[in-house]
Amino acid sequence: MAKEIVLTGLKETLAGLKKLNPEAQKKFSKIINSELRKLKKEAQNIIIQASKSGDLQNAPLSHWKTSEHDQRPRGKNEARPFPIWDVGEIVAGITTSKASMKMRKNYTTNAGALINGSAGGRVFELAGMGKRRTSTKRSSAAFKRNLTARFGDAPRVAFKVVDAHRDEVIAKIEDALDQAKEELQKALETQESK
Repeated sequence: MAKEIVLTGLKETLAGLKKLNPEAQKKFSKIINSELRKLKKEAQNIIIQASKSGDLQNAPLSHWKTSEHDQRPRGKNEARPFPIWDVGEIVAGITTSKASMKMRKNYTTNAGALINGSAGGRVFELAGMGKRRTSTKRSSAAFKRNLTARFGDAPRVAFKVVDAHRDEVIAKIEDALDQAKEELQKALETQESK
């Protein structure tokens, strides 16, 4: 698992730059946005490619329902239906955020995050991850086994993309943060000399 990276002074630097040097703050934000956009595009491409590999339909596995019309109506006491595979919804559900949040036990973000927000996307991403308990339902075990056989171990989308590009993205953001801190220091010195 990846280790946690702490970017010290991020919030304070951005707040100071916003007041004293808005152009430097915009430049820093542009770098973060650019990196998040690249990660988002790659994650969306994983979903699109998974949709092209299904048998007889537009889903990663042959019996994964692609519309609500394919599912039988749910009774009052039945569990909610399995999420459908709606490519447009899943691709649109892959978003970015710059809000501070806890993403996973080894990821806390304060610079940016890639989020897989749709139910079907989360199932594809995480099915079979964790404590690998043997399911009591054979269809559930087969589903996880088939997903893993075709698309590798979970995680398969957002976390996979972030883990793959983690070092290069962090290096770019750390460089940009160092430059932003220098810009803030210059702005503070200029203000003090007035």
